[in-house]
Amino acid sequence: MGFALLLGLLVTGGLALAQGTARAGRVTGKADQTGIPGVNVTVKGTTRGVVISVTGDFSITVPDNAILVFSFIGYTSQEVTVRSQSTINIALEEDATSLNEVVVTG
Repeated sequence: MGFALLLGLLVTGGLALAQGTARAGRVTGKADQTGIPGVNVTVKGTTRGVVISVTGDFSITVPDNAILVFSFIGYTSQEVTVRSQSTINIALEEDATSLNEVVVTG
């Protein structure tokens, strides 16, 4: 019984370390500093991520060594190494070349 409890604590503790720390921030446009809704925030090399709120705010739990990728159509993607930052604010720059590639059908 004691061994099973110890094993359970070790596994649970390992999972908590692998999950990381909560990080929060805001993504704005570099030109006007307003929040950009719908930006994708992903952990590089994984499928894990979040979509930013309508105000440009986000929250994600990642380890210190994670690299976050911020991407949205019409803006240049940015990568940020988290390190010990608890707040990550990003200003995305418009990408005029990708805006020319957007096709709208009705």
